[in-house]
Amino acid sequence: MELDPDDAEDTLARNLGEENYDEKKLKKEHAKYKQAFFDMEKKQQQTEGKCKELTAKLQEMFSALKLVKAENQTIAADLEKAEARIQANADPEREAYIQRYALEKLKEEYEGFKKQVEDKDLKQSQELRRLQENLAGRSQADEASKQAMAAELRELAR
Repeated sequence: MELDPDDAEDTLARNLGEENYDEKKLKKEHAKYKQAFFDMEKKQQQTEGKCKELTAKLQEMFSALKLVKAENQTIAADLEKAEARIQANADPEREAYIQRYALEKLKEEYEGFKKQVEDKDLKQSQELRRLQENLAGRSQADEASKQAMAAELRELAR
């Protein structure tokens, strides 16, 4: 069964409660919703692009953090080797005192570094979670708008 555009417009006008509808007004309204639909699609694509960029930046940050952690482990291993050499050539009592002191300082530095890393990880995970929630919210809103516009376009096309 083929639909006649005039019948669809008359039906639409009756559904809208308009006996004397204006065809130009109807076409203008249709074009307005169509443009809004395309604008929403464009905005969604931009949002997805920004999310991908931020995700890539976050991955870079995690990679840099892993490199810093590896460097820290290397420095700690080198320090242990140096302490072992010094210990072999030093007075045992004095060396024990120095080692305890050095160990305490290393532990303090390590705890400080560990806290900094944890804080940074927490901030990054919170930021990522916030971005994901924002993107999800925007995507849902965009999808709802798309569906509403599509329904209106279908309604207008009847």
